[in-house]
Amino acid sequence: MPDVKFYLQAPKDDSSLVMLSFQVAPNRRVRVSTGQRVSVRSWNKKKQRARGSGQFDGNASLNMLLDLVESKVNELDRHCRMVEGRAAKPDEVKKAVYEATGRGGSIHSTDLSFMQFCETEIERRKRLPQYSPHRVRQYGVFLKHLNWFAGHYYPTTWNNINEDWFNDFLDYSYNVQDHSVNTVVKHIKILKTFLHQAVKAGYTSNTAFTSFSIKEEPPVLTYLTSEELEALYRLDLSDNYRLARVRDRAIVSGFTAMRFSDVDRLTNAHFVKIPTREGRIDGIRFMMSKTSDIVTIPLHPYVNEIIERYGGRLPVISNQKANDYIKEACRIADINSPVTLVRNRSGKKIDEVMPKWQAVTTHTFRATAATNLYRAGVPPKTIMKFGGWKTREVFERYIKLADEEHAVIVAQSSYFKVKRG
Repeated sequence: MPDVKFYLQAPKDDSSLVMLSFQVAPNRRVRVSTGQRVSVRSWNKKKQRARGSGQFDGNASLNMLLDLVESKVNELDRHCRMVEGRAAKPDEVKKAVYEATGRGGSIHSTDLSFMQFCETEIERRKRLPQYSPHRVRQYGVFLKHLNWFAGHYYPTTWNNINEDWFNDFLDYSYNVQDHSVNTVVKHIKILKTFLHQAVKAGYTSNTAFTSFSIKEEPPVLTYLTSEELEALYRLDLSDNYRLARVRDRAIVSGFTAMRFSDVDRLTNAHFVKIPTREGRIDGIRFMMSKTSDIVTIPLHPYVNEIIERYGGRLPVISNQKANDYIKEACRIADINSPVTLVRNRSGKKIDEVMPKWQAVTTHTFRATAATNLYRAGVPPKTIMKFGGWKTREVFERYIKLADEEHAVIVAQSSYFKVKRG
């Protein structure tokens, strides 16, 4: 009978690697790391799984992976005994564990270079439910830049990722790739995530990366007024499907505050009836891909009309093409009032004045929803729930009012109303 056991390598620590033990022959067991860590408090020694309820909800994906590992080892054991008439070899068991956990079949950690580790880690995360396709795509973009940097500027190994490496990577990102500060912040976060995982799994003991730090800046955003959004909606693009599909996605985002990746997944299956005191209203209930939070929002008539027109689901398009096409659509719609954007390029702040259509991106429409709701007098707490913003600080980055608009809001408040007797 197969005898797969899981246990903790360091049960007296706060967290520990989960190890697999398998009996390949009488009095002979093979032991191999799964590469996964778990809080010792959440480990159920009897069930050999992590507790998956209450404060330990996040352990469900770990248990799914352990189930997969156990299944693969048992499958190997059955094949060897029933087809080949022998017991599985220790190296075969190790290979099965490494393949099941996305480590490319490599038996020893020293066999993997840092770049290979990143590739196998991305493949592993593709199979886990807590990593959205959007997040995995971000990993791929980062790895592409890292490969180019390592191949042309600074060879990257387990041991040379240090302060010198970090400074050269910043110079490459700012001055060669012309990346914004926030793009570099995103890449460094991914780098540190992978290196933390590598240290936990025993691939390296180099922790110089923990000191790498860049301050994130508020996103550079503009917004469309209600009038501009209406003009874009009514723009006749019946003879231009290329622009029409991007415009329609933008309108949906402008009335739902959805991220670009969430609009990809929206269908009429997400339409629900929301109970009110007067009866029911049409709404949308869906799970945000970035945070996994479930939000419920009213269904705007324009959103309903657009989704139904496409047969229940919007056409998919890459973010890069969408950013180019929505600028073109806004230009045709005469959304050309001047705006000033302050960008941080190569570590320097530069202010640019341009027609608004030129500053528009797919993310503009998330700010559009937040700002227009705010202008309409919807309480900030309600808007935050509407759009899934968790903190007031982050939410306020999306409120894009000019100074004079703030003055108008104050002037129209009851505080400035004079009662004449």
